[in-house]
Amino acid sequence: MRGYGDHDPAEHGATNGLRVAAERSLNQAQSRPGRDREAAHALLAADAFLTLACAEAAEADDPDAVLLSISGKMGDGGG
Repeated sequence: MRGYGDHDPAEHGATNGLRVAAERSLNQAQSRPGRDREAAHALLAADAFLTLACAEAAEADDPDAVLLSISGKMGDGGG
């Protein structure tokens, strides 16, 4: 089952997949400006996915490099 962010860890690797899911959820939230319950749910999902990605990164061989990669990709819109 896919929900906010259409997260599929096998598609991108666990940490990167969570980051991609966070980006997708954040984009969903941004596409619904104003006081919208669906936008709030998407924003909460983005936060959860990004939190999990950072937790996964902390377990990596080089957590600093993984966290820098996550923050860099999120900071430039995922590019």
